[in-house]
Amino acid sequence: MSEDLQKDEFLNKANDDLNEEKTQTKAAKAKPDGKKIGRLAGIICGAVVFILIIAFAIYCGVTHQSPVSAFNSATGKNDNKIVGIWESDANPGISAYQFNSDGTCDQYVLTAVFHWDYTVKGNKLTMTNDSTSKSNVYQITVNDKELTMKLIVQDDKKVESDEALLYNSVEELNQSTLVDAIQNLKGDSEETTTE
Repeated sequence: MSEDLQKDEFLNKANDDLNEEKTQTKAAKAKPDGKKIGRLAGIICGAVVFILIIAFAIYCGVTHQSPVSAFNSATGKNDNKIVGIWESDANPGISAYQFNSDGTCDQYVLTAVFHWDYTVKGNKLTMTNDSTSKSNVYQITVNDKELTMKLIVQDDKKVESDEALLYNSVEELNQSTLVDAIQNLKGDSEETTTE
Protein backbone atom coordinates (compact mmCIF):
# COMPACT_ATOMS: atom_id res chain seq x y z
CA MET A 1 0.00 0.00 0.00
CA SER A 2 2.75 2.30 0.64
CA GLU A 3 3.63 2.09 -3.00
CA ASP A 4 0.05 3.03 -3.95
CA LEU A 5 0.13 5.86 -1.42
CA GLN A 6 3.35 7.14 -2.89
CA LYS A 7 1.81 7.00 -6.39
CA ASP A 8 -1.26 8.90 -5.20
CA GLU A 9 0.87 11.53 -3.50
CA PHE A 10 3.01 11.85 -6.62
CA LEU A 11 -0.07 12.18 -8.85
CA ASN A 12 -1.69 14.71 -6.48
CA LYS A 13 1.50 16.77 -6.38
CA ALA A 14 1.85 16.62 -10.19
CA ASN A 15 -1.82 17.62 -10.55
CA ASP A 16 -1.35 20.51 -8.09
CA ASP A 17 1.75 21.67 -9.99
CA LEU A 18 -0.16 21.49 -13.29
CA ASN A 19 -3.09 23.47 -11.86
CA GLU A 20 -0.72 26.07 -10.46
CA GLU A 21 1.02 26.38 -13.83
CA LYS A 22 -2.34 26.82 -15.60
CA THR A 23 -3.35 29.54 -13.12
CA GLN A 24 -0.07 31.40 -13.65
CA THR A 25 -0.46 31.14 -17.45
CA LYS A 26 -4.02 32.51 -17.29
CA ALA A 27 -2.87 35.36 -15.05
CA ALA A 28 -0.02 36.18 -17.44
CA LYS A 29 -2.41 36.19 -20.40
CA ALA A 30 -4.94 38.34 -18.52
CA LYS A 31 -2.31 40.91 -17.55
CA PRO A 32 -2.09 43.54 -20.33
CA ASP A 33 1.22 44.36 -21.98
CA GLY A 34 2.46 47.76 -20.75
CA LYS A 35 3.99 48.68 -24.11
CA LYS A 36 0.73 48.03 -25.97
CA ILE A 37 -1.23 50.13 -23.48
CA GLY A 38 1.29 52.97 -23.76
CA ARG A 39 1.07 52.93 -27.57
CA LEU A 40 -2.72 52.84 -27.48
CA ALA A 41 -2.84 55.74 -25.01
CA GLY A 42 -0.45 57.74 -27.23
CA ILE A 43 -2.62 57.12 -30.30
CA ILE A 44 -5.77 58.15 -28.46
CA CYS A 45 -4.14 61.32 -27.07
CA GLY A 46 -2.80 62.20 -30.53
CA ALA A 47 -6.23 61.72 -32.09
CA VAL A 48 -7.87 63.92 -29.45
CA VAL A 49 -5.28 66.69 -29.96
CA PHE A 50 -5.73 66.46 -33.74
CA ILE A 51 -9.52 66.77 -33.41
CA LEU A 52 -9.15 69.78 -31.07
CA ILE A 53 -6.79 71.51 -33.52
CA ILE A 54 -9.21 70.94 -36.42
CA ALA A 55 -12.14 72.21 -34.32
CA PHE A 56 -10.12 75.31 -33.30
CA ALA A 57 -9.21 76.00 -36.95
CA ILE A 58 -12.87 75.72 -37.98
CA TYR A 59 -13.88 78.05 -35.12
CA CYS A 60 -11.28 80.63 -36.23
CA GLY A 61 -12.55 80.45 -39.81
CA VAL A 62 -16.22 80.76 -38.89
CA THR A 63 -15.67 83.66 -36.46
CA HIS A 64 -13.11 85.39 -38.75
CA GLN A 65 -10.49 85.56 -36.00
CA SER A 66 -6.80 84.94 -35.91
CA PRO A 67 -5.77 82.01 -33.71
CA VAL A 68 -4.22 84.43 -31.18
CA SER A 69 -7.43 86.48 -31.00
CA ALA A 70 -9.54 83.34 -30.64
CA PHE A 71 -7.29 82.01 -27.87
CA ASN A 72 -7.43 85.35 -26.03
CA SER A 73 -11.19 85.47 -26.32
CA ALA A 74 -11.55 81.88 -25.11
CA THR A 75 -9.32 82.48 -22.10
CA GLY A 76 -10.75 85.90 -21.23
CA LYS A 77 -7.46 87.68 -21.86
CA ASN A 78 -9.27 90.59 -23.58
CA ASP A 79 -11.20 91.51 -20.45
CA ASN A 80 -8.61 93.82 -18.83
CA LYS A 81 -6.61 94.76 -21.92
CA ILE A 82 -9.34 97.12 -23.09
CA VAL A 83 -8.95 99.43 -20.08
CA GLY A 84 -7.32 102.67 -21.26
CA ILE A 85 -7.62 105.44 -23.81
CA TRP A 86 -8.02 104.55 -27.49
CA GLU A 87 -7.83 107.10 -30.30
CA SER A 88 -9.10 106.47 -33.83
CA ASP A 89 -6.33 105.61 -36.26
CA ALA A 90 -8.27 107.03 -39.22
CA ASN A 91 -9.64 110.10 -37.40
CA PRO A 92 -7.29 111.10 -34.56
CA GLY A 93 -8.69 113.94 -32.51
CA ILE A 94 -12.21 113.24 -33.75
CA SER A 95 -13.10 109.80 -32.35
CA ALA A 96 -11.85 108.16 -29.16
CA TYR A 97 -12.89 105.86 -26.32
CA GLN A 98 -11.84 105.74 -22.70
CA PHE A 99 -12.58 102.38 -21.05
CA ASN A 100 -12.43 102.39 -17.26
CA SER A 101 -11.82 99.38 -15.01
CA ASP A 102 -15.23 99.85 -13.34
CA GLY A 103 -17.12 98.83 -16.53
CA THR A 104 -17.87 102.38 -17.70
CA CYS A 105 -16.78 103.94 -20.96
CA ASP A 106 -16.71 107.44 -22.43
CA GLN A 107 -17.02 107.78 -26.19
CA TYR A 108 -15.64 111.03 -27.60
CA VAL A 109 -16.75 112.51 -30.90
CA LEU A 110 -14.81 115.76 -31.18
CA THR A 111 -15.48 117.29 -27.75
CA ALA A 112 -18.91 115.66 -27.23
CA VAL A 113 -18.94 112.84 -24.68
CA PHE A 114 -21.30 109.86 -24.61
CA HIS A 115 -21.37 107.66 -21.50
CA TRP A 116 -21.70 103.89 -21.78
CA ASP A 117 -21.50 100.80 -19.59
CA TYR A 118 -19.56 97.91 -21.07
CA THR A 119 -18.76 94.25 -20.61
CA VAL A 120 -16.20 92.11 -22.38
CA LYS A 121 -16.80 88.39 -22.82
CA GLY A 122 -14.21 86.72 -24.96
CA ASN A 123 -13.94 88.73 -28.16
CA LYS A 124 -17.34 90.43 -27.71
CA LEU A 125 -17.61 93.97 -26.36
CA THR A 126 -21.14 94.96 -25.34
CA MET A 127 -21.79 98.65 -24.76
CA THR A 128 -25.10 99.88 -23.31
CA ASN A 129 -26.43 103.36 -22.60
CA ASP A 130 -29.27 103.26 -20.08
CA SER A 131 -30.33 106.88 -20.70
CA THR A 132 -30.89 106.29 -24.43
CA SER A 133 -31.66 102.53 -24.30
CA LYS A 134 -29.02 102.01 -26.98
CA SER A 135 -26.79 98.96 -27.10
CA ASN A 136 -24.01 97.90 -29.44
CA VAL A 137 -22.06 94.67 -29.65
CA TYR A 138 -18.61 94.67 -31.23
CA GLN A 139 -16.26 91.88 -32.19
CA ILE A 140 -12.89 93.04 -30.89
CA THR A 141 -9.24 92.22 -30.97
CA VAL A 142 -7.04 94.01 -28.50
CA ASN A 143 -3.38 94.09 -27.57
CA ASP A 144 -1.23 96.61 -25.72
CA LYS A 145 -1.16 99.08 -28.62
CA GLU A 146 -4.21 98.46 -30.84
CA LEU A 147 -7.94 97.91 -30.46
CA THR A 148 -9.98 96.77 -33.45
CA MET A 149 -13.76 97.09 -33.19
CA LYS A 150 -16.22 95.64 -35.68
CA LEU A 151 -19.90 96.45 -35.05
CA ILE A 152 -21.95 93.24 -35.26
CA VAL A 153 -25.19 94.11 -33.40
CA GLN A 154 -26.77 97.55 -33.03
CA ASP A 155 -29.94 97.97 -30.97
CA ASP A 156 -30.67 94.21 -31.15
CA LYS A 157 -30.31 94.15 -34.95
CA LYS A 158 -27.50 92.25 -36.65
CA VAL A 159 -25.20 94.48 -38.69
CA GLU A 160 -23.86 93.16 -42.01
CA SER A 161 -20.55 94.95 -42.42
CA ASP A 162 -16.94 93.94 -42.81
CA GLU A 163 -15.68 97.36 -41.67
CA ALA A 164 -13.48 97.17 -38.60
CA LEU A 165 -12.28 100.36 -36.93
CA LEU A 166 -8.74 100.59 -35.62
CA TYR A 167 -7.91 102.53 -32.44
CA ASN A 168 -4.43 103.17 -31.06
CA SER A 169 -3.59 103.23 -27.37
CA VAL A 170 -2.68 106.77 -26.21
CA GLU A 171 -1.65 108.27 -22.90
CA GLU A 172 -4.13 111.17 -23.00
CA LEU A 173 -7.03 112.45 -25.03
CA ASN A 174 -6.32 115.03 -27.69
CA GLN A 175 -9.78 115.82 -29.05
CA SER A 176 -10.26 118.52 -31.66
CA THR A 177 -12.95 121.16 -31.45
CA LEU A 178 -15.48 121.45 -34.25
CA VAL A 179 -13.68 124.56 -35.56
CA ASP A 180 -10.33 122.68 -35.59
CA ALA A 181 -11.89 119.72 -37.40
CA ILE A 182 -13.41 122.00 -40.07
CA GLN A 183 -10.10 123.82 -40.54
CA ASN A 184 -8.27 120.48 -40.85
CA LEU A 185 -10.78 119.27 -43.44
CA LYS A 186 -10.52 122.59 -45.27
CA GLY A 187 -6.72 122.34 -45.23
CA ASP A 188 -6.84 118.73 -46.48
CA SER A 189 -9.14 119.68 -49.35
CA GLU A 190 -6.88 122.60 -50.34
CA GLU A 191 -3.90 120.25 -50.39
CA THR A 192 -5.68 117.77 -52.66
CA THR A 193 -6.87 120.51 -55.07
CA THR A 194 -3.37 121.99 -55.46
CA GLU A 195 -1.76 118.63 -56.15
